[in-house]
Amino acid sequence: MQTDISGLQWVVNAYTICLSAFMLSSGPIADRYGHKRAWLAGVGLFTVGSAVCAMASNLDLLLLGRAVQGVAGALLIPGALPILSHAFPDAEERAHVIGGWSAFSALALILGPLLAGYGVTALAMSTMMTFTAHTPYWIVGTLFGLLGLGAGLAVPATSMAVTTAAPIDRMGVASTTMNALRQMGMTIGVAFLGTLMSSEASRVLAAALRDQGVAKAPEIARYVIAHGVASSDSLIVSALFVPAMEHGFHVAMMVSGLACALVALMLLITSFDADTSPSPPPKHTDGG
Repeated sequence: MQTDISGLQWVVNAYTICLSAFMLSSGPIADRYGHKRAWLAGVGLFTVGSAVCAMASNLDLLLLGRAVQGVAGALLIPGALPILSHAFPDAEERAHVIGGWSAFSALALILGPLLAGYGVTALAMSTMMTFTAHTPYWIVGTLFGLLGLGAGLAVPATSMAVTTAAPIDRMGVASTTMNALRQMGMTIGVAFLGTLMSSEASRVLAAALRDQGVAKAPEIARYVIAHGVASSDSLIVSALFVPAMEHGFHVAMMVSGLACALVALMLLITSFDADTSPSPPPKHTDGG
């Protein structure tokens, strides 16, 4: 769409402005015409807005779709709670249902960014397994952009998931531990992936050199991978260097993608347990 930063900001603002502007009006509309009708109208309108966004070929059409989604969201949010209240007239049963609705609403705020962030990151890294020395730059740039987008979504959602799972009197410890482990993981992760890529590239290069009848193939392969192809004057080594490095990069990206999927699964389980576990009963003190 060739838009700038202000255009991207309007993609977000078009939704939030329409949502806020129509929020107060949606309640009286639902009271007058029926909460179920208003909620179903919001679902249908949100579907239409999503279709417009999916088919948008320019910024104006995308903003129109986002505005429609904002109006639809204003119809959806106030109608859910009255529908639950009418569907469960018993006070005790209604309290349990509203509590579950609130828990899953909070869970969705965490799961959405988690699934999107780690899903996009895993998808980008898995797609990078197809990279070769001749991959067009625009494909490389697009996937690195997706990688950055996934990281931007995943980091805040991970922090929210961890702090939600921790007891309220331990949130400081949980936050400190999480940030320390994140920094340590970045350092260890870079070292591990670099070692993995180099070792796989050395193994593949050594096997290829051995097939070509080159003596001391493992030693030559380790030296060339460590110091670069320019360190060797052999045409055979130069021809086999790029495929070996490509293989090492593919293995590293495969492991990274699987690690993202595993972390996302662990955080999903943790978030689900934290939001669905029953709260401890209040403590009663004896006034006597």
